[in-house]
Amino acid sequence: LRMEQSAVGAVDELIQLRRWPEAGMLLQNILSRPARSPVARAQSLLYLAMVLARYHRFEDSVRVHDYILEDIPLDDATDHAVRLGRAMALLREDHLLDADRAISELRRTSRGIESAGLALVEIYRDVKTGHAAEAIEMFEANLQVMRRQLGHRVADAWALVGRAYDFLDRGDDARNAFENATALLPLGELLR
Repeated sequence: LRMEQSAVGAVDELIQLRRWPEAGMLLQNILSRPARSPVARAQSLLYLAMVLARYHRFEDSVRVHDYILEDIPLDDATDHAVRLGRAMALLREDHLLDADRAISELRRTSRGIESAGLALVEIYRDVKTGHAAEAIEMFEANLQVMRRQLGHRVADAWALVGRAYDFLDRGDDARNAFENATALLPLGELLR
């Protein structure tokens, strides 16, 4: 049991270090045998969904998220995180109607609690569907929450709002937003 917990902890560390191939190999090793702990299995499946999304296998990531939501009892915070990952994967795979339903469900289940992840998903949806003004409005309304909850990953929101400004031909604002994004994360990481 300790070895299993240690392996899941190692996957978490590899993901934080962005060492995706090693994380994937370790996950394959963990998930290819029966789990001693249902918590370790659930955590491993969540990490698998993250690794799949990183490799642009969004359909597979959605399937793993769906399995987790349907078959594994989750606390509210974990359920919210899984639903956020699923909504983002749906958006990346261009399943816009399903993604919109997932976002509506997230809004309903968040019960008014501020969620930077939900704001980021909504900004991404608005940019992807060409609703630049709505994306900028969502960004401005949630910037402080995103800074608190996302830390340096708020760079993703800056990059998206930069794209929204670009859609509206607001070049200076787009440039400033993109500079803010690249100050927080390397360009390669933002492009992924």
